[in-house]
Parts: sequence; structure tokens; C-alpha cells
Amino acid sequence: MKLKIVYGIMFLLIGLPLTAFSAPEITVPADVTLECDSSTDPSNTGTATASDPICSEPVISFNDASVPGFCPAEFTVTRTWTATNSCGSASMDQTITVVDTTVPPITLPADVTVACDTSTDPSEIGTATAVDNCGSDPTIDYSDVTENGVITRTWTATDDCGNSSSGDQTITAEDTTAPLITVPADVTLECGSSTDPSNTGTATATDDDDLDLSIDYSDNQIDDVITRTWTATDDCGNEDIGIQTITLLCQGTGTIIVGKQTNPVGEPDSFTFSGDASGTIADSGQIVVPNLQPGTYISQESVPSNWNLTSIQCDDDNSSGDVTSATATFQLEEGETVKCTFVNELQPVGTSPCDIVLDDFNRNDGGIGPNWCGAKRKRNYRIRDEEVQVRIGGPIYWNAGAFGPTQDACITLTQVCKAGWQSMLLKVQSNRRGNPKWWRGAIAVFYDAFESKVGVETFIRKQGWTLLDFFNVEMQDGDQLGARALDDGTVEVYVNGYLVGTTDAGPFFVGKGGFIGLWSICCSPYAIFDDFGSSNNPPVAGATGP
Repeated sequence: MKLKIVYGIMFLLIGLPLTAFSAPEITVPADVTLECDSSTDPSNTGTATASDPICSEPVISFNDASVPGFCPAEFTVTRTWTATNSCGSASMDQTITVVDTTVPPITLPADVTVACDTSTDPSEIGTATAVDNCGSDPTIDYSDVTENGVITRTWTATDDCGNSSSGDQTITAEDTTAPLITVPADVTLECGSSTDPSNTGTATATDDDDLDLSIDYSDNQIDDVITRTWTATDDCGNEDIGIQTITLLCQGTGTIIVGKQTNPVGEPDSFTFSGDASGTIADSGQIVVPNLQPGTYISQESVPSNWNLTSIQCDDDNSSGDVTSATATFQLEEGETVKCTFVNELQPVGTSPCDIVLDDFNRNDGGIGPNWCGAKRKRNYRIRDEEVQVRIGGPIYWNAGAFGPTQDACITLTQVCKAGWQSMLLKVQSNRRGNPKWWRGAIAVFYDAFESKVGVETFIRKQGWTLLDFFNVEMQDGDQLGARALDDGTVEVYVNGYLVGTTDAGPFFVGKGGFIGLWSICCSPYAIFDDFGSSNNPPVAGATGP
């Protein structure tokens, strides 16, 4: 009976079409992405399955093909699964991607405190370590940032795939050891010799930590002995001090003293002196210059504009004072002390020699206006905030006409030119057309900021400029400069209405009238004028030069 059944089945199979015998059906695990420290074994990534309803049970096998990735720890596996039975075989791929995204953990050396002269190399104070989950040794690097003696060392561990971790180690450098200073030898000098370290020697210093050192000194002089204190300081503030003694041999030398006396007594204003005895003092003050060899010495006062220098009193018959030049001349003998006292009187409130304001400049910003002629371009003279600003300047003339042989001019120096000249022009001669031309003849009264003096000079054709006189007056912002040119050639100079000096312009200007005007030369940053005025002498028919 069994034989009949087998033959019957074979007969049925032989009678089936060829397409009825197919390969088994296979199912593969899903694609997967793993960290590099994970296993790619099918026990971790999954196993394929297969079935065949007709033929024998399929046998499952696989074959791997790997492709390198971005870095050594990364790769891609193409796993080909195959199911095989008596009816044939079927295959399908599974993709397994292996990546490295895990940073290597870093272990830092401990924070440390070291002396400034101790090496901070990692071989001395510790090195960071790190491990990588994929087996390769990470690269260890560090960088330092130093601030106020503290090193912040940043350690970084990087694996082959560029994953990194970092951490900071703090290294504190302490310096409690002072530098060692070596001072120059004590010296003895002739009086008047230079006591500069270039002549007396300079201290040196060393430091165990080889840090930058600063070396300074200060002097304390008592009589003829200078105690020079040298100080060496390192970056950590540790210092060492040494003393050098400099002795001056000043036997036979003398002293000059400039004294100040004001009327009224006790005025707070300051007075500035230049020359061998220089400085600034107020009433009852002194400038003392000791240790001078016998000889001639001078000191000159810059007289403030609201003061008059009335006398210079020297307590030595051989010494003298000249009020006109505001200068004391000391004739110093061996072992002598000479004092010259400058006596100044405060000026009362003055009255301007000019009782008419010709131009107050109270108009809109812009050019200086039609009442002026000459170098009046806006870039030379311009009105701003109802005053005149000038930098480069040039000669400009009040064009109402020429004034008579006795004439005045005044200007308020709202801002005194600090580097240059501010001038007034008087008796400016004109050409045949009646136009003022300074080069045909003129008197200039100017304030020289460089010298703190008011000067008078003239220009005469074929003779050029001639400086006639200087008056020691230091003008301040807001002061008025005035001048009067008389019929006889005399020129009077006024500051704030007070006569500060007179001079003779010479025969060329005797009996001549002329134009009045202004001239500013090379003022920096700029000068400011206001209230140009004159007296009540009216303009007359134009005066012409030769």
C-alpha cells in the first residue's frame, strides 16, 4: 500500500509545471548602526530566517564584505545572507554601519602650586591620560594661558576619529624670593658736576626666577650730600633696596635767590621766571639755586598782563635789576648768597585807549564781511558765534578810510594764539589808488605767545621789517591789546587799558596817517578775536606812502 502512495505522489509531481519548484523565501535583519566597541556578530545584529513550503528546510549562511570609513575605527559591513535547500537558494543583504562618536574620557593631573623657579613642564608636574573605547590610544595635547602668575593648562584628548574631551589644570607660580640688587659705589663729585646715573653709575639686579626686573631710584639731598635709594622689583612685587651716597664738594660756591613781593601783599597770583633761576612763585615765595660757581647769572620775569613790575631790589651792590626787560643780573662771588626781589603792583581796572567799537562781529557765521579788505577769505578769517576765528590769517584792513596821524586800534584776544603772533596794524600806507598796502609802510603791534611778550616792529620799503622793542607781558584769554601811534612817531602799547611801554617808530611815520587793521600769523589751533575798536579820531583823506 505504501509503495502505491509514493508512486502516486511522484506521478503528481512529475505532472506539475517547472515554475512550481522555487527557491526558499528569506528574511534578513534590519540595517543597523553600531558604536565601534559593539560586536557585529549576528547574535548582536540579528540573524536571517527562511522558509520553503514545498522543498526541504533551507540552510542559512552569511558572507561579510567590509569597506573602511572616515577613520580607522569606522567601517561599513555588507552582510549577504543566503538560504539554500533542494529547490535552490535565495540571498539578501544587510548593512551594518560601525561608527565612533564616543569621546575619550580624560583624567587630569592635580592642580599644583610651585615656586617661580620650578619647571612647569608636564614631566615635572603631571600629564593627563585618556583611554578610547575603540582601543587606539588618544593623542594628548595641552595649551597654557598665564595671567598674574597663574597658568591655566588646558588638556585635550583626541581619538583617531576626532572625538575629543578636555579639562583644565591650574598651576600657581609663587615667588617669595626678592631679587638681589647691586648698587654703584659711593662717589664724591666737584660741585656742579652731573649727578645723573650716567655719570655716577647705575644699579644692577639679578633674580632667581629670571623674571623681568625694574630698577628705579629716588634722591634725598641734605646740604651737599645726596642719598640715592635704588630699588629693584620683580614681577611678583618682591623688591630689594640699596643705598648709594653722592657727596658734592661745594666749598667756595654761592647761592642766588629770586624773591617775590606784591602790592597788595598776599595776592595769590603766580609769577613765572626763566633763566638761571627758573620756576613759578607767588607773593613771599623764593626760587633758590645753590652750589653755583662764582660768575654772572640772570633771571627774567614774565610779567602778567594785570601786573606792573615796579622795581627789582638786589641785596648786593654788584648785582642789579632792569625793570624794562624784567631781568635781574646776579654777580656772584665765592661763598656769597645774593637775593634779588621782584616787586609787582596790581593794576587797577583800566580804561581802553579805544572808546569806539568799530566791529563787534555780532552777525551770522561766515566771512568777515564787507567792512574789511585784504586777505579776508573765509579760510583766513571767519565769523563763528559772533567772534572771529583765524588760523593762517594775513593782513586785513578796516576799509572805512585812513585815520589821521594820531590813531588807535584795539582788539580783544578772546583766545590767545598759543603758537604764533596776533597783530594790529597802524599807519598802513596806501598805493596811488588809495588801497592799503602794508609793504608801502606799516607799524605792527603784536603779541608773541612763544616769548610771552608784546612787540613793536615797522616795515618801510627798501628797509624791510625792523623790530623796535619788546615788553614782557604775558597775556591771557580775554585780555585787550591796544596801541596808539602818535603824530610825532611815538608808539604806545596798552594791555587792558594800561600803558606797558612806548617806543619810537622813526621819522618815516612822523606826521603820517594811514589805515588800521589786523594780521594773524600761523596760529595753532586757532586764535579768536572780538570787538575791534579805535578812538574817536575819524578817518581822513587816504594817506599814501612814497
